[in-house]
Amino acid sequence: MRYVVTCEDKATGAVADTYKTFVGVKAANTTGYRLRLRSLFVGPTVDSPVDRNVGVKVARTNNAADGTGTAQTPEPKSNQLRASVMTAKVDYSAEPTTYDTPPLWAAGMNLRGAILKEWAPEDAPCVGPNETLGVLIAPRSANAERLTVAVEYEEY
Repeated sequence: MRYVVTCEDKATGAVADTYKTFVGVKAANTTGYRLRLRSLFVGPTVDSPVDRNVGVKVARTNNAADGTGTAQTPEPKSNQLRASVMTAKVDYSAEPTTYDTPPLWAAGMNLRGAILKEWAPEDAPCVGPNETLGVLIAPRSANAERLTVAVEYEEY
């Protein structure tokens, strides 16, 4: 079953190469489910695009110190689906303590464009019980950049 979490029109910090978590999807230890990332969209807001760069990465952390953010209910991709057993946060005010290195996936982008990355099930970044999948973004210069992020994941 597939679900979507969206973080719209949020700002990075203004410190070059300092990552901020935009979306975190948490697989609680009690659910018995795993999470497989199926697609990721990252793009500038509706404001005029600027010719600056950002780094984007997908990383995993444990749930012991998964940061502080605004809770968001994952939306099912179909009206026929049950509610997600995962929980999600957006708009983080306190970052998770640590993320695993290296990241599960990373790329750079110019804010005159966007990223739409899709994964086949066998290649998708995954997290297991008691882990959180985070989407992090960092400006490459000392400018806060406004972006929209959408994460589509599958529970299995």
